[in-house]
Amino acid sequence: METLFDEIQPSDVVWDVGANVGGISTFVGQLLDDGRLVAFDPLPANANALRENLARNGIDSRVFEYALGDETGETEFVVSKTPAPGDSHAVVPNRRTSGFWRDRTETIPVNVIRGDELIEKYDLDVPNLIKFDIEGAELNAIRGLRETLSDDSCRTVVCEVHAYLLEDYGGTAAELEDELERAGFELERFDERTQIEDGERLRLYRLLAKK
Repeated sequence: METLFDEIQPSDVVWDVGANVGGISTFVGQLLDDGRLVAFDPLPANANALRENLARNGIDSRVFEYALGDETGETEFVVSKTPAPGDSHAVVPNRRTSGFWRDRTETIPVNVIRGDELIEKYDLDVPNLIKFDIEGAELNAIRGLRETLSDDSCRTVVCEVHAYLLEDYGGTAAELEDELERAGFELERFDERTQIEDGERLRLYRLLAKK
């Protein structure tokens, strides 16, 4: 959060992709003056709680009930058996090899859209800063934002890279980094960690991408 907040300017358009119930969005909104917060969470329970939390904090924000991906349409979300506000969830991957999916066996339909298409559809400004935390689907979201990310106005990306989950979506961390570099970003990894859960080696890190 400290790295993210240090990159925000008061006039920025900031996208919080994977906003959940607003744990980060509520702080981001307070850092903006004439800027704008746009928050995303496709799970209805989370999106409703997100709107309520932003309103309680006096933050004027647009909340979109979309998953961002590399195609537009409808997809399935993997959720816990009784989805509740604050739950961690994800787009259904190509395969489910990680233990992450063990307790997430239910699915619900959600809308998915390419970020480039969303900007055109809703006549949005290009974001100056994008934060991603979407449980392994970050590469697909980035591929759906190629035009936006290549725009000079989009200067910073802060991304939680779930390296061990990316493979379930048919991608790799190296491909994700290549996408950002081709869009003109210089990359810095931080908070790299590997943890063992139920015998599974989980590799995660955060990525700061700047122009």
